[in-house]
Amino acid sequence: MSYDLSLQIDTGGTEPAYLDMRAENITYNLGPMLRLVLHKDGLRALDGMLGSEVIPLVSAALARMAAAPTECKAIEAPNGWGTYEQCFQWLIDLKEDCEQHPKARLGVT
Repeated sequence: MSYDLSLQIDTGGTEPAYLDMRAENITYNLGPMLRLVLHKDGLRALDGMLGSEVIPLVSAALARMAAAPTECKAIEAPNGWGTYEQCFQWLIDLKEDCEQHPKARLGVT
């Protein structure tokens, strides 16, 4: 299972336009790590935020991960689907997606 993310632009039509993302999905196994470094409610807390609002939160999460790799690695998924390295790279990708589209809204399902 995974979280699915999208960046959406309101074009004024009946449906939003969706942008390509590098960080469009992430395994649920990273949920505990994301709750530790990003937000106590994990990714769901970012749902509906503008890319420009997500950037500082993800930047802070990356700084927390860099400062406490041992703590993060202690909660890695034992099956290998949800490692510190995967989470760190995914957050970098999410930050870059949001930097490219700061006015788009992030959808998390």
